[in-house]
Amino acid sequence: MPELQASYVGEARGDASGDRIALDGGAFLRVAFRAEAHDEDNQSTLRDQPGDPASIGLPGLRSYVMTGDYEGILSITLGQATKAGFKVGRTSSGGTNTVYVDVRRP
Repeated sequence: MPELQASYVGEARGDASGDRIALDGGAFLRVAFRAEAHDEDNQSTLRDQPGDPASIGLPGLRSYVMTGDYEGILSITLGQATKAGFKVGRTSSGGTNTVYVDVRRP
C-alpha cells in the first residue's frame, strides 16, 4: 500500500500548476498517495481519472477531482458540505488493496 496523507486544505489546486480548481463544497479534503502512476512508456496506469470536477450531490460529499499526478504524488481533492470530519482506512482482499474515505454528514 502506498504512503497516504489526508488533510483539509483551503481550496482545490492543481499540484503541478498551482491553479485553483472550482469544486463544489464548503470544505476541501486533499488525499495524496506517494505512488508511481505511469509505466515505462510514460502511459498512465490509472483506470479512471477524475480530471474534471465531478458532482456527487450527497449530503456530506459534494464533489471530487483529481488534483495531481506529479513527481510521484497522486492526489484527489474532495469537496465536503462542511468541515464535519473524515476517516481514512485501508483494506485488502484477493490481492487488491483499497483505500476508503468516510466523510461525516453535516
